[in-house]
Amino acid sequence: MKLKQIKLAGFKTFVDPTTIKVDSQLAGIVGPNGCGKSNVTESIKWVLGSSSAKELRGGTMEDVIFYGSDTRQPISRASVELFFDNAQGMAPQAWSSYAEISVKRVIEKEKGSSYFINNTQVRRKDVADLFLGTGLGAKGYAIIGQNTVSQIIEAKPEELKNFLEEAAGVSQYKERRKETEYRLRDTKENLSRVEDLLREINQQITRLESQAETASKYNKHQENLKFQEAQVWALKKRDANESWDQIKALIVNQQAELDQFTTALREIEVKVENARQEHANTSNEINSAQAKFYEVNALVSDAENALNNIKNNLERLKLTVVESEEKLKSHTTSIEEIEKAMEENQNFIQIENEKLTQHQQNAGGDKASLVEVEAEFRASVEKLELQQSENQKIHELINLELTRIDYINKSVDDLEARKKSLHEESLKIKATEPNNENVSPSNIGDIDDQITMADQELAEKKQLLDELERETEKLNLQKEEHLKRFQQTEIQIETLSNFVDNEITDEATSEFLNKVGIDKNRNIFKKVNIEKGWERAFGFILSEYASAYENKRVTPKSLKEIPTNIAVVYEESSSDPSTPNKKLTPIQSKITSKSPNINDVLTEWLCHTYITNDEDLEGDLRELKFGEILIDQSGNIHGKNFQVLRSESRGNSNKLTNLKLLEDLRKDLPSHKNALDTTISKSDQHADKLANLKNEVELLSDKKFNLIEEKNSINLEVNKLQQIEIHKQERVVNIDNELTETEKKISEFKGELNQKQDSLVAHKKDKIKLQNILEELSKKKNILEQKFESERETVVARDKIEQELIFNLKIHQNKHEDFIEKLNLNTNEKSRLEKLISDTHNQLNDKSSENHESMLKESLQEKEGAEKRLIRAREELVTKEANLKNLESARLEKQHSLNPLTEKLQESKIQEREAQILFEQCCQEIEKTSFEESALLDAMESHADVDSIIEKCESLRLKMERLGPVNQAAIDELNSIQERKNYLQRQSDDLTEAMTTLENAIKKIDSETREKLDATYKEVNKNFSEFFKRLFMGGKAELQLLGDEILDTGLQVSAQPPGKKNTTINLLSGGEKALTAISLIFALFKLNPSPFCVMDEVDAPLDDTNTGNFCSLVKEMADKTQFLIVTHNRITMEIAEQLIGVTQQELGVSRVVEVDMRDIDEMELAY
Repeated sequence: MKLKQIKLAGFKTFVDPTTIKVDSQLAGIVGPNGCGKSNVTESIKWVLGSSSAKELRGGTMEDVIFYGSDTRQPISRASVELFFDNAQGMAPQAWSSYAEISVKRVIEKEKGSSYFINNTQVRRKDVADLFLGTGLGAKGYAIIGQNTVSQIIEAKPEELKNFLEEAAGVSQYKERRKETEYRLRDTKENLSRVEDLLREINQQITRLESQAETASKYNKHQENLKFQEAQVWALKKRDANESWDQIKALIVNQQAELDQFTTALREIEVKVENARQEHANTSNEINSAQAKFYEVNALVSDAENALNNIKNNLERLKLTVVESEEKLKSHTTSIEEIEKAMEENQNFIQIENEKLTQHQQNAGGDKASLVEVEAEFRASVEKLELQQSENQKIHELINLELTRIDYINKSVDDLEARKKSLHEESLKIKATEPNNENVSPSNIGDIDDQITMADQELAEKKQLLDELERETEKLNLQKEEHLKRFQQTEIQIETLSNFVDNEITDEATSEFLNKVGIDKNRNIFKKVNIEKGWERAFGFILSEYASAYENKRVTPKSLKEIPTNIAVVYEESSSDPSTPNKKLTPIQSKITSKSPNINDVLTEWLCHTYITNDEDLEGDLRELKFGEILIDQSGNIHGKNFQVLRSESRGNSNKLTNLKLLEDLRKDLPSHKNALDTTISKSDQHADKLANLKNEVELLSDKKFNLIEEKNSINLEVNKLQQIEIHKQERVVNIDNELTETEKKISEFKGELNQKQDSLVAHKKDKIKLQNILEELSKKKNILEQKFESERETVVARDKIEQELIFNLKIHQNKHEDFIEKLNLNTNEKSRLEKLISDTHNQLNDKSSENHESMLKESLQEKEGAEKRLIRAREELVTKEANLKNLESARLEKQHSLNPLTEKLQESKIQEREAQILFEQCCQEIEKTSFEESALLDAMESHADVDSIIEKCESLRLKMERLGPVNQAAIDELNSIQERKNYLQRQSDDLTEAMTTLENAIKKIDSETREKLDATYKEVNKNFSEFFKRLFMGGKAELQLLGDEILDTGLQVSAQPPGKKNTTINLLSGGEKALTAISLIFALFKLNPSPFCVMDEVDAPLDDTNTGNFCSLVKEMADKTQFLIVTHNRITMEIAEQLIGVTQQELGVSRVVEVDMRDIDEMELAY
């Protein structure tokens, strides 16, 4: 790739957008000191990804942005863009298809840098990858900054190794190896985490397998229990069905007997119903007669009221006629008055219309005259305003000149003051001495001693902290163990308590105890102590009394109420004076209670029971009397003529052992709690100590940090004083330059002042001429304005009179309309009154009162007949009511005989319903079990009954109890965690395989890199020796490996010019170092030419002879590599095909001038 063009904008002194075209293989960048030549070199290094502000001669990366000058404001953005010719497709594969490639970097204040390739935003790494293996980039050798050429051979061994890797083209392999190592490290970490998870999961699987096995046994017993319980329900269903059939037959017989009595009752009820119907008919007749009577009575009242209303209406109509005739006369008078007023108003309107017409004709001439006068007045005003505008412009010019003169005078005064101030500042700077009393080297030595002491103390505190953390960790483990025991005990107490409560007092038993007034918490076995080892024996011998409570005597209403066996121990008891068998040991010696009445009842239950063991059994049996029994710790019972042996497979669990276990756990709980509290207290104390020690460590760390900060502050102060001294020297130079510039500006301002004063005099003369013209125009305008005002007042007065005439005319027109409306209203009212009077006379002549009097007489006669009929109907109703009462009495007697039969039938139906409910309940319970009834019955033995199957259920429950707490989720958890283990195992296998693949990849990369580096090392050494001999006319130079493994070791340069046997590079002179570095760079270029090479004043330490040798090598290498050389040396300039000049015509701002030397050569040949 060939560099074609450089675009800079805002980068250091290149504030304006600047384009530098590079059209040749050899381009020289020239210009005076400080013009910005090196900024071009640094811009190329910066755009290729440099992240060191120090390399760019700055403090921060934002220092590359133009910071402003005396005439320019600072800006906030800088950008550099390089354009490359990629016609041969030499770029990496991602960009090889582009004929031109541009690389751009942009920086903005407080936003950082952005990178672009072909205007596509990319990462810094993408830019670095574009130039990998070319010698370009942040750590390349193709860009040599100012005064840094000798640093190449003085570089660290690792840095020289980087140059060799770039030349060998293995940088990309190195990057790939680094990425592979990162991935390998991540893979190992992931594999370690997966293996930790697998170990933890294996521990969980071991625990869950045991729990899952227990859960499987529990589920198997539970399934058998469900099947046995289903068989119980099947037997109950069969018994309930038989009972139901018997009750149904009884109901049929009772129903037949009830039907006979019901038939007789229905016959009597028919007679009662007929009597009721006759009674109802008679009542209806009475109601009809009474309604007729009320109707006739209402007609009589209506006739009387109508007759009275007619008389009152006649009086009211006579009064209405009189009032209407008076109103009619009034409206007739009003109509006459309105017609007369209308005629007068019409005459007035006609007269006003004639006046208005005449006035409008006279006003037309006045308005035409006003328009002419107004036109003349407006023209004079426009002329006056035009002249006033000219006068204002001249006035503004005069003010502008005066302002400029004032500004010049003020500027001259300011420059004189500035000149004086600069002189004083220069003298003051020269007289000032630096103050470095507080930054002596002894201060730094004291601080170093304090830092060492702080380090020692900090190490001691950290050792104590580690020991305390280990102790705290041990206490935390003890605390977790005690907490685990305490929680397990609490859980066992809660589980066993619920189990014991449910076993001894289930829900039905609790309801019964509440009903009869027994407190279920007063179980006597909660108040007794059983000697350890004898719980099983007492569990068997007192199993019937497990549900024993202290209370008064209880008398239930029915034995059916009692849900289970319950024993009541009387609160007041009496003892038995019987004498025990003194040759045997009573079992009561193994059980005690603090309650006397409990001891009495235990004596009553156990008075003939003695303890024995296998060794003493035969002897004890000989001493045993009839009615007494022996019992051992296993619960085996021995009598005079029998024995009961207990199976060990049934386990030790029973109600009393569970109660005893519960009490023991409750006694152990406080000790676990105390141990937990003690451990927590110790742990808290250690935590406090640990926190205090951490605070001390933190304070020591802060102290050390503050000391380091103080040391850095002193070093910074030293650097600051040095910078101040440098700044003073620079400031003196700047003051001298500024004084020269100030004197120049004062001279320029004085010349401009003379020009402005001459111009001011001319403007004042023009203003006097315009002032005279303005006075004449103002007089003419005033005369025309007076005439215009006079004409306008005349027109306004006429318009006012016209408006008054129009207003009066409008008022009388409105009055005329009001008269018409009033006339219509009075005419309508007159017509209405005339009609009203006519209608009233017609009503007065009406003869309806005589008809109403005759109707009243007829209604009175009809009322008398209806009253007689009503009396007769009431007498008949009394007779029928007596008959109905007799029949009702007979029906009630029959009904009372029927009630006992109905009650018996109802009781039978209730019993049938109970049997039916029991049958349906059995059916529902069987359906819940999901077992077939036929299968349940087939699986039973022929002689099986409910009690035997219930006993089997109890046996299964006992087995389930022996299993203890069961984790039902263990099976699912085990399956889930097995799947998790399989998944993690696959992950582990994949990670192991990936790790092997990555390790093989690293080995392959190392092999290829070693091979390439070895070949490159030999070739570069050969070229290095060749170029060194050419530049020095002899001598020897080589790159030496510091170790045997080329991949891990660094390089160092060994160079001996002719006649010298120096041992190190540092013994060479500046010119010799530069020539050695150039030899090494060209050796690298010969093997792997870079797209271009930038050299900033590399030839500065060389004499003319060596410069010539250097230039000949550059011309030779320019066939394959493009060179941009910053130089002051004319010999170097002569070989350049293109010269790029950098100037600063405007101080602080760089600009470029380009000259193609090939064009100049052609012009010289032409001449």
